Amino acid sequence: MLIKTTESIELSFSDISEKVSSFTNNMAIGASIARYHTVKKKYQDYFDNYIQERMSNIVKENYHIDEAICFTNDRRIYKVNNTFKVDKEKFYNGEIYNQMVSAKKDELWFNVKPDWLVSKDKKIEEEKLIIARKIYHIIPEGSKEDKAGMKDYVVGYILAFINKDKIMELYNKSTLTPDNELAICDEEFEPVIYKSLHTITPNLKERLDYVTKGPVMKELELNDIDYLLGVCAIKPLNWYIASAIPIESLMGETERGVKGSLWIIGFISIIVSIFIIIEILILSRIITDKEMVAYKLNVTQQANEKLRMYKHDFMNHLQIIQGLIQMGQPKRALDYLKRVSNEGKSIHQNYEIGIPELEATINTAINEAKEYGIEVVLDVVKISKELPIKTYDLTKVISNLIKNAIYALIHSNDEHKVLKIKIDYDLGNYVFEVFNNTPIITEDIGQKIFNKGFSTKGKEGDGLGLYIVKKTIEKYGGKIELVVKEDGNHFIITIPDTISE
Repeated sequence: MLIKTTESIELSFSDISEKVSSFTNNMAIGASIARYHTVKKKYQDYFDNYIQERMSNIVKENYHIDEAICFTNDRRIYKVNNTFKVDKEKFYNGEIYNQMVSAKKDELWFNVKPDWLVSKDKKIEEEKLIIARKIYHIIPEGSKEDKAGMKDYVVGYILAFINKDKIMELYNKSTLTPDNELAICDEEFEPVIYKSLHTITPNLKERLDYVTKGPVMKELELNDIDYLLGVCAIKPLNWYIASAIPIESLMGETERGVKGSLWIIGFISIIVSIFIIIEILILSRIITDKEMVAYKLNVTQQANEKLRMYKHDFMNHLQIIQGLIQMGQPKRALDYLKRVSNEGKSIHQNYEIGIPELEATINTAINEAKEYGIEVVLDVVKISKELPIKTYDLTKVISNLIKNAIYALIHSNDEHKVLKIKIDYDLGNYVFEVFNNTPIITEDIGQKIFNKGFSTKGKEGDGLGLYIVKKTIEKYGGKIELVVKEDGNHFIITIPDTISE
């Protein structure tokens, strides 16, 4: 239960991060801020409206974001709502601005009291959860700035304010018992978002011997009550989710007889977790890149619904096992566990890749290719562990390569057209290959194909697709190469299964 709740939180935070990064990755935003004072007033007004519109989309398209504010390095400020007044001097001399200026990362999360904000003539006293990202001016390749040796540089920052109550809405109903306490804590175990706090957060760090990337479960006594304390890492932020449940409340009267057999509880928890993952995979549908955010939100909602449903099944399993043990039938109890486990395995084997977003992308490609008489060949292995690249980034990259291949095949005059998608694991590397047999890419085009601004699609292309693919893969320590053979064009991505720090 704790693991699935953590995964739901990670999905929600990932969606928030992707929505904010879509603003900062927009090259027109950085260029508008950088060139603002070099254009006439009517163009400045156009820039203002454009930035304001894109910021409004951040709030409109993400349920968890209430407000967004853009601060430029020349001290201009853009706001979505008029809920707050900004003390400009305090912000530019304050903690968030100074940390963002000196940070090596492009994105930071803060849980602070923003003394530079005023609401209805009163300072805001409560802590706000804020995601902040740098805005870059990307120097176009071949421009005067590029020829002068200028590099990409920061022109401002975007801050998005996250509604903590809306985050907790997703998880309040997934607690096992009414007295199940839940808190999201930062790297110092200070509470950021919480359901209740009177038990688990005081001296939480001292209550644990260690914290790993996996969940930590510990039985301890607080105020003469035995609790089961669980802590699990929220990977993108190095934060944690902590949960404390009175053991007596968790077990109930029917579970007291098996209170000492915690291995049974752990085994059943693993089985239930497998069921949840399998059913979410089965519910995955064909999606496109534009539907990715909506799809992830849907998966999150499904996961939380499954958490509530399986809570009851969890107790039923315990009651059956307890009854068999009390009746002196340990062999039948073990057989029952084996049957449940085998059911999970038989369903799980139906999946070939293990990443629903990627499966959806490939299914979309197959359907589109068939409409144009293109033969599709799949050669994939099942990915059994977490990849070192964000699912959204991987799906975006593979989708781009597949769309390019289909576009080339559609516009080819050859009768026999083949699209091949290969996924493999070899010598510590994940290998993703997209192949089209025609038309063959010439050596001259192959040398320029990953350059910013270069396109083979004429007016239909912007010359950014493969450039962004290359930059995205390199961000995770991987590489992409084009290998042209007699049989066709092979775009090959290699990503190491671990990222060196």
